Amino acid sequence: MKTFIVGLLTLILCTWLTAKFFTWYAPVFPAILIGYIMNWRAGKAFLSGFLAAFLLYVVIAFLIDRSNEHILSERIGQLFSGIGGTVLILLTGIMGGILVGASAAVGASLKHFIHSKR
Repeated sequence: MKTFIVGLLTLILCTWLTAKFFTWYAPVFPAILIGYIMNWRAGKAFLSGFLAAFLLYVVIAFLIDRSNEHILSERIGQLFSGIGGTVLILLTGIMGGILVGASAAVGASLKHFIHSKR
C-alpha cells in the first residue's frame, strides 16, 4: 500500500510538471519510467496512472473552469450536443487518466517482459 501511494504521488507530480511545461502527450514518458521502476503488475500500474492523472486533470480543469466563470466550458459543451461543464471536466480527467494509465502499464509490462527473458 505504501509503494502504491508513493507511486501515485510521484505520478501526480511528474504528470503535473510535464503537462505544465511541455506538450499534452509529455506525461507519457515519466509514466512509462515510473511504471518501469515500480514493482507493479500492469493492472496496478494502469490503476495508479489512471487515478493520478484523473485526479490531477479534474482539479486543474475545475480550477481553470472556475477562474473564467464557466463560460468556456459552457460554450465547448454546446459544440458537443449540449453537454454540461461538469461532464466536460470529467471527460478531460478520463482521457488524461487513460493516457497516463496506459503509459504506466506499458512501463510495467516492459519491465516484466525484459526480466522474463533472463
